[in-house]
Formats: sequence, structure tokens, C-alpha cells
Amino acid sequence: AQRRGEQPVMLLDDILSELDQVRGIQVMEAVARYQQVLLTTTEAPPLAWGAVSPTGTLRVGRGTVMPLPGAP
Repeated sequence: AQRRGEQPVMLLDDILSELDQVRGIQVMEAVARYQQVLLTTTEAPPLAWGAVSPTGTLRVGRGTVMPLPGAP
């Protein structure tokens, strides 16, 4: 991606459950500069941590994917 001048897609799978709130905020602030970040989590709403403005929040459960009520 760097050689082509493109930003990578950041894929973070349940990383916030392994971190305390301070480090979670640091991670969210670090990934906020990327154009595409896919974040999975078992708790909602971790996106309130840091400077992230989500463009979409989905809930996955029982084989279905649906928008999370009250989320962007």
C-alpha cells in the first residue's frame, strides 16, 4: 500500500477487550487517521473512545447482519 501511495485497510478483531480504557483510547486515536477501519467488538459502543467518527455500525448475530439501533 505504501509503495502505491494508498492507505491500508485496518482490520482490528476484538482488540479493545484486551486493553484498558486508556490504551483503548490510544488505539482508537491512532486508527482515526486511516480511511478504512473495520473493528469488531463484543461490547458497544467502544467507538465513543477516541477521535473516531463511524460511518456505519453493524450488529452481527445469529447469522444476520443489521444496523445497530441508534448508531450511525
